[in-house]
Amino acid sequence: GIQDHGGNSIVNSSTIQGLQDGACYDFDGSSSAVIGDNVTPLNVFTSSNVTMTLAAWVKPDSTSNMGVMSIGNIYISLIINGGYLEVRTYNNAAVITNTDAHAIAANEWCHVAAVFSGGSVTLYKNGVAAAAVSAPNSTIVADGDYLRLGLGYNTNYIYFDGSIRDSKIIPSALAAADVRKLYSG
Repeated sequence: GIQDHGGNSIVNSSTIQGLQDGACYDFDGSSSAVIGDNVTPLNVFTSSNVTMTLAAWVKPDSTSNMGVMSIGNIYISLIINGGYLEVRTYNNAAVITNTDAHAIAANEWCHVAAVFSGGSVTLYKNGVAAAAVSAPNSTIVADGDYLRLGLGYNTNYIYFDGSIRDSKIIPSALAAADVRKLYSG
């Protein structure tokens, strides 16, 4: 089911070693997600073309379409689509698709990150960047920027099937070296 974590919407741990202790969220791919507090949301991404970083360790059970994490209803989603890491952004009533950045394998842990800056996004897998692509987004309405973990948006809501841990939302665009630090611990 869906877990409401109120103001504690970010799951966090400090080391890769923590991956080995089994502490993670396990999602069923059909109805489970962690929804941040939508009564008192983040309210830090209230402009278009946000600058931020989304990151998490993921172990999908398959490579079907699934959401890793998202901000708000459909504004920004980090997803796996057909075995590839993707970002979906919402810009003036159109969903912008950015595809095929990194192949994602089933039943393997990998670190994924999306760094948004100035209307573009760079996707990372295990600390390795793909080329930046255009990913403009509309202004995220005030009180609409709550975090959703294990849930994303493609043409409708898609749930994660597998495990997620050490998820982070950072209100700045991390440099490549900093993303590699997230990956390597």
